[in-house]
Amino acid sequence: MTENSAETPAPRDRTAPLLLGLAAMLGFTWLLQSMTALPFMRGPIYDSVVYAAQADAVRAGRFGDPSLVAFSPLYGYVLALLGGPTARFTIGVAQWAMWLATVALVFRSTVAQRDRRAALAGAALCALHGPLLFYTGKILAESLGTLLAVGALAALLAPSTRSGRWRWTIGTGALLAFATLARASQLFALPLFVVAGALRWGRTEAALSLGLRARRAAGIALGIALVLGANGLWNQRNTGLFVPVILASRTLQRTTARDWRGRIEDLAAPGADRVSPWDVVDQARARIEAARRGEREPSGALASVDWSGFARNLPRKLKATLEDREITSYMYSYYGEAGESPLLRWFPVSFGVLLLLGLAGAIGLAKREGVGALAPYAPFFLAGLAACLLYHPSARYRLPMVYPLLLLAGPAVMDLFGSLRTDSPRRRALSGAVALVAIIFVARHLAYRTQNPALWNASVARSHALAGEMPEAAARIAAARRSGPVSADTERFIRAIPMR
Repeated sequence: MTENSAETPAPRDRTAPLLLGLAAMLGFTWLLQSMTALPFMRGPIYDSVVYAAQADAVRAGRFGDPSLVAFSPLYGYVLALLGGPTARFTIGVAQWAMWLATVALVFRSTVAQRDRRAALAGAALCALHGPLLFYTGKILAESLGTLLAVGALAALLAPSTRSGRWRWTIGTGALLAFATLARASQLFALPLFVVAGALRWGRTEAALSLGLRARRAAGIALGIALVLGANGLWNQRNTGLFVPVILASRTLQRTTARDWRGRIEDLAAPGADRVSPWDVVDQARARIEAARRGEREPSGALASVDWSGFARNLPRKLKATLEDREITSYMYSYYGEAGESPLLRWFPVSFGVLLLLGLAGAIGLAKREGVGALAPYAPFFLAGLAACLLYHPSARYRLPMVYPLLLLAGPAVMDLFGSLRTDSPRRRALSGAVALVAIIFVARHLAYRTQNPALWNASVARSHALAGEMPEAAARIAAARRSGPVSADTERFIRAIPMR
């Protein structure tokens, strides 16, 4: 040992910055490729049209516009701050930055809970989960909602929130509320987080008193109430209705009906032959006008649920929710876009991979620290599951299930590697089986192709048409008809494309 060896600093581990830089480069390259090759940012379709309308309303000072209480409002305000829906490059770069920040948050939160290797594994899984990057090239709220939700989870798991410090607990509750204003389908998680705050989060909190846990729950509840209460008062001032998040629509009544067939067309308004995002906006407009006339508000959304129909549809919806595929073909097709994107096609981490590794991580955490340690992770997972079972089992409704899986999957990878090196044949066999299933999921994900190429091409055609690119729209319609059998629903979709 040399005389000054004790003063020599340890070399810095540059793995994390290098991996984050690589992710940034790949993500930005894909974004430029997507915005150049596809028209979706130039010609928003489906829900994106309403978000664009929200931004236009905010920029015009029309804060009582029904779109702001029909759809998750925060994204519309952010779009307005970014310059409105026509500021396409700015929006794309901002959402790419949100995606990159989400990857960094997964790393920071995991390294605080476990270690650096687990954090690197978790961040890599997050960066290689293609759907999270896919949303950055659309006028959709998922990038913003994911960033806020993962940030709220990271804050929730921080020592200061765990110990019930008021500033941190209130701030965490506020972050959870903002995440819900960005994606209203996450609303089901909020009361669960308050309940979770009062529980003992595993053996490490054995000495944490009931009073401190109650203060933690109260701080989370107060943060949520402050943000949603302020938003409700803002909406009351501008619309006459106290709306903390969004108005409940008749969608729940239709998706729990006994004759629900799982088709997005079943959400169409009575007498209409196709679904439109403006149906929900029209319902909100009618309620605002009724309130201004002094008419009584209708009963709550849960009162309209067909519970027998819900029970009948439950097995089918649960199966579709847990399937290892991205159910997005009715709006923007992940697999259609991956088929035209050399980069997106090779992002290997599917929902099935995250679900498998996340559940393995949850089991490992429960064994180490007790079942109570899962309390802060459970609300988002249960909220995503509830949204899919009550509404439509789409990838967008399922997204909250992914948030806790991202934080649990990295430690699971390290546990699996550790188990493969143990002397226990049983543990090696179990870990090998989990690794084999994960590899199969990766292979299936990489090999999967869109099952409805006609609808994919028709969706691109609609986007081209709305962007005013008629020759490209016509070419895509021709491609849709050449790509194989065209169903009756797809034919109606094609005929509704505004080719004037």
